[in-house]
Amino acid sequence: LVGSEMCIRDRESLGLSDNRLTAVSLPTIIKFANASSLMHLDLSFNDLHDQGAKAIALHFKHTTVALTFLDLCNCNLLCSDVSVICQNLKTYKNCLDELYLSNNKIASTGAAEICAYLASNMCILSILDVSWNTIGDGGAVEFANVLGQHNKSLVRLNLAANAIYDFGGQRLMDSLGFNTNLREVI
Repeated sequence: LVGSEMCIRDRESLGLSDNRLTAVSLPTIIKFANASSLMHLDLSFNDLHDQGAKAIALHFKHTTVALTFLDLCNCNLLCSDVSVICQNLKTYKNCLDELYLSNNKIASTGAAEICAYLASNMCILSILDVSWNTIGDGGAVEFANVLGQHNKSLVRLNLAANAIYDFGGQRLMDSLGFNTNLREVI
């Protein structure tokens, strides 16, 4: 264990995608991430629901977090999981620039939590991917509200395949006129 800690301490990137990881291994991974200058963490295609999400959220309580890229695509995350992660992101200073949450089970309440983070002073995200979830019109309205009034850091937002219909789509389009930084909406 000591040897592996020394090895990971100098790593900037850790890719653990599609490894059947669960919440059992996350505390150890996060412990090493906290003790390193890790900037890029890919945990996609693992089952990180509940305790895994809590372990990830705890990572952002550390004052020396260097993480700029976090991929949590296809991790079985629910709205409650996204909530706990976003609560810590909007409470503690972080450097997160890219967040990937596609192919999870995020509905409109999860979208509201993400938008609360986007509206916070702690948010510096430039890329956000929440494609292939089920945020629907309710989530689209949440994004429209935050993009039109609060968030000026996002330059790329992926909302593809989210059961957004006319009402939500129209609200999103209306909000884009108030956000000059957002360059790409998918």
